[in-house]
Amino acid sequence: MVKKIKYILSIVSIFTLIFLVNVNAKLINLRDAVNDPTGELYKTTYDLLIDKDDLPYLNQTVLSKFSSLSFITLRNVYIDNGQIINYYNHKIEGLYIENAVVNLSTFSLDNVKEVNVLNSFNTGNLISADKITFGTGTFLNEEYARDPEYDNKITEVAKDIYNQSNKTADDIIRKTTLYVVNNLTYDNSDIYGNMSLSESIFKRKIGLCEHYAYLESQILNKLGIFTMNVVGYVDKTDPLNTTHAWNVLYVNGKWYSLDPTWMDTAKGRQDLQNNKSNKYYMRALNDNTFNADHVTYFTNFDLIPTSSRVSKMSIATPVKAISVPKKTTTKTAAKPKAAPILENPETGAFVSFVAIIFAYFLARGMLYVSKKKTVFYKI
Repeated sequence: MVKKIKYILSIVSIFTLIFLVNVNAKLINLRDAVNDPTGELYKTTYDLLIDKDDLPYLNQTVLSKFSSLSFITLRNVYIDNGQIINYYNHKIEGLYIENAVVNLSTFSLDNVKEVNVLNSFNTGNLISADKITFGTGTFLNEEYARDPEYDNKITEVAKDIYNQSNKTADDIIRKTTLYVVNNLTYDNSDIYGNMSLSESIFKRKIGLCEHYAYLESQILNKLGIFTMNVVGYVDKTDPLNTTHAWNVLYVNGKWYSLDPTWMDTAKGRQDLQNNKSNKYYMRALNDNTFNADHVTYFTNFDLIPTSSRVSKMSIATPVKAISVPKKTTTKTAAKPKAAPILENPETGAFVSFVAIIFAYFLARGMLYVSKKKTVFYKI
């Protein structure tokens, strides 16, 4: 039954994706409307797209000229002042934030009916609003993910690791990853998938990739190393069924990828203990070997301002620079394509119909499958 439901959900998702990609043609870039000599796009634009190339045109005078907007999409852009949405003096049905970096605490949402944040990073304080929906891959600052019941335990672990280290980032990260793989067992049966992250980690010492990534990021952020939990897929031929979670770190001015789940092998533990390089440990963000089987949904790490690449939950003094692992000789893999971004799901009556059908099947499917937001695979 579960396989049948997953099959139905996959088929519905594929057709929805195909349709929504076609809808993309109706999205109008802000710069195109501004440069339209007839001025008609100010009157007829229903869905407005704002990306990084539109920022020079984004001001109150320009947005106030639109008369028929229902949706605004912010994509591949960094916006630290959400008050710009108020430049449009009418209510809109939806604000979509996709693969972007924003300061959500600055957004004024009085004139917005619904907000959907997908695969984006929030530089500001967490805001709570019924109208905001956070999709898979959305990043919030790590302190928002704290579990009060176990936060002190994580602090104790972090202090022990710090005291046993030589106070360099290289040693701290290595000892943290060793702690994670030595204290967690991968839950191949998915028995504990519905437990809270902290309960599964500290009471059962078992979990999925999301548990590994969560524990790694919590400890490292406690120790002053900015670490993100990222979500993506590990099979480019089957992205829908190979969802996975791992970590991205910012150390000494550079981004690195680390997969603690895939380091939980005999070779991975041995490489950590012997201070050897590993293709799934501290690889440069653009490393072809790591990216051959890891594709993140969020891709705009460089849009995150430097001031936000700092852990706000650090209990340790700043660590010394990291020593970059030596590269292993491997066959160069093709650069992975960015994950697809879903378009606005509410454009026209037919889109609403498709959305309703999709929601119906999704709701029925959720009665049978796990309650987790995303199904993760160790692969």
